[in-house]
Amino acid sequence: MGDTGFFATLMARVAASLPEHGLYPLLICSFIAGMARGFSGFGAALVLIPVGGSIVGPKIISPVLLVIDTIATAGMLPAAWRGANRREVFTMTSGALIGVPLGTAALALADPLILRWAITIIASLLLILLVSGWRYHGQPRAPLTAGVGGVAGIFSGAAQLGGPPVVAYWLSGVNDAPVIRSNLMLYFVLSSALTSVSPI
Repeated sequence: MGDTGFFATLMARVAASLPEHGLYPLLICSFIAGMARGFSGFGAALVLIPVGGSIVGPKIISPVLLVIDTIATAGMLPAAWRGANRREVFTMTSGALIGVPLGTAALALADPLILRWAITIIASLLLILLVSGWRYHGQPRAPLTAGVGGVAGIFSGAAQLGGPPVVAYWLSGVNDAPVIRSNLMLYFVLSSALTSVSPI
């Protein structure tokens, strides 16, 4: 009953904040974001957050995407658990334990206009990072893995943009593609759970 009330309240806030002229752009953007998410396993935030944030505001669109991501990844959790390098994932998540509350604090306390521009700039830079093909070619070490998790946690807590740093880092490693995908799925589930229970 509590979950139903939460979702109803969230949807009511979205409806109240949605201008008439923004409905169709938001639907189109959501469709494209869903295609990106289904194809690659991440990337919806890079599409939805900047555009959706400009229509309904970052304090609305970020929780909406969190709900969508949580639902989308729930069915993938068993396979991800079996295929992931769980030691690496938990090391990454240990950094997110610190980063996510910092990001959610920024989302809750920052001025909406400043936050909107910051998210747009960060999303653009992260997209450039992925498109550039840059990869980290050093040896993965636990402190570095946790540090990447911390940065990704801040981005996740503030705007659900934690995917690109994690993807760029793990793609540069020695794991096979199925393990990388499982790592990403499991990490995103854990990161979404941390964001959901963040006290801010």
